[in-house]
Amino acid sequence: MLRLNRETDYAIRVILALAKRPPGEITPSAVIRQEMLLPESLSLQIISHLAHLNLIKTYPGRNGGIQLAHPAAEITLYDVVHGLEGPLYLSECLEEGHQCQLAPGCPVQDYWKELRGKIEKELKGTNFQNLSETVPQDSTEQVK
Repeated sequence: MLRLNRETDYAIRVILALAKRPPGEITPSAVIRQEMLLPESLSLQIISHLAHLNLIKTYPGRNGGIQLAHPAAEITLYDVVHGLEGPLYLSECLEEGHQCQLAPGCPVQDYWKELRGKIEKELKGTNFQNLSETVPQDSTEQVK
C-alpha cells in the first residue's frame, strides 16, 4: 500500500504547528515537539531536513527556535512530501530510466501516470494556511 514514511508525517506536523502561529513568531522546537507528539529522537533530524529544504528557519541559542521560512499560504503539502520522499512513483514502471516490456501503449502505465498527476495536483493545491484554519487555535486536543 502506498504510504508516506513516518518522518514525512512528522514534518507535516511541524509545518502545521508553525502555520497556526502568527507570522514571524519564533517557537522553541520543544514546544512544537510536545504539541505535535513528535519523538525527541527524530525531531532534530526532521527540523534539519525542513531547514535544508528552506521551509523553515532555525535560530539557535537560549531564545532560539524555529519559524516558517515562507508564508503558510505559499507552502504546500507537495513541498513537504516531495522534499522528504522524492518523486512519487506508484509503480516501478514510472521510475526514471525504467524500460517497460509492454511500452509503448501500456494502459496500466498510462493509468499510473494519470493517477500520479492527480495526486500531485491535490498536494500542490493544499497549502498550510488552509490546513491550519481547520485546526482550532486554542484546542487542547492534539493533532494526530
